Amino acid sequence: TIRRQIDALSMNKMNVLHWHVSDAESMPYESTAFPDLAAKGAFIKEATYSKQEVKDIIDYAAERGVRVIIEFDMPGHNYAWSLAYPSLFVNCSDMYPTDTRFWVASFDPTNEKLYSFLDTFLREVAQTFPDQVIHLGGDEVQYSCWNESRAIREYMAKHNLTLTDLYATFESKVHSIAAKYNKSVQSWDEVYVSAKEVLPKDAIVQVWRGMETLTDAVKDGFRAVLSAPYYLNSGFDMGGLQVSWTSIYSNDPIPQDLTKQERDQVLGAEACIWGEEVNQFNIDQRVWFRGSMLAERLWSLQGNHTDKIGPDVLVRSIKQQCRMMRAGIKATPIDDRDVLPRRSLWNQCELDLPQRKH
Repeated sequence: TIRRQIDALSMNKMNVLHWHVSDAESMPYESTAFPDLAAKGAFIKEATYSKQEVKDIIDYAAERGVRVIIEFDMPGHNYAWSLAYPSLFVNCSDMYPTDTRFWVASFDPTNEKLYSFLDTFLREVAQTFPDQVIHLGGDEVQYSCWNESRAIREYMAKHNLTLTDLYATFESKVHSIAAKYNKSVQSWDEVYVSAKEVLPKDAIVQVWRGMETLTDAVKDGFRAVLSAPYYLNSGFDMGGLQVSWTSIYSNDPIPQDLTKQERDQVLGAEACIWGEEVNQFNIDQRVWFRGSMLAERLWSLQGNHTDKIGPDVLVRSIKQQCRMMRAGIKATPIDDRDVLPRRSLWNQCELDLPQRKH
């Protein structure tokens, strides 16, 4: 399934697979230094990624011009890690029932043993994943959990820290560890909003909560990647309306009011698909062809793309969807009524595919 998505990325001239390999529900990466992470944190023993499997995916992607940027989300979104190393976490079990507390579990940022653990872990990760960028999450940290810990409250009082200060302290330390192993850190935009004063200038801000944050980040000298308008699971597990392909195409990731230097700080855009309601049977349809429309947007000149989308865009997109179908990627059909009003969605590709023999 991952290889098929890499094939699709390559077909659409998209060059990065952002692999959010772990989250609260599961930690499937088999660490050599900490084997219990996957042994205890994965869904099941068979649902893990060995070092060889990871290397095979990286090599497969590289052969197709696709970088693999791995993400290990922290300090939150990592309850599964606590199943192996509970002493590194804040115990929120008194605050939340068992079936929901994994959403708020978090590393204990006051525990110095945590940073020794992360130093060893990130050294291994840096050796396993050759890309110069590593993603360390940083999103949706539940301060309420930290604030219910007497030990953390006492630590903050002793060091005259707020909860936001504590979060910034954690981010400063993990960025320093990553830098020691020659990695630049990409993070979700909460890290920029709450800890920008401690971030190195090679930090990359992944903006998922609004265009204004992207503008602020690049004006502050940081590099940025935009995801906010391109959440492909909106309308499914995230509620609301599905993000349409026309909306994706109409959202340019570079604001018009930036200087050339600031525009150069925008590295690109990323379409996101989360795994709560996605598996090997439906991921193709959730990502493609809408993902193709982001590629169409990114490879097109800036201009009046918010106006009515012309037939040239539709025809190119239909042909690309047909190529993907031929390659075994189950991309959904495109509503083509404005271009080919008498053709159904089922026979868009009939002129491109081999004719059936009677």
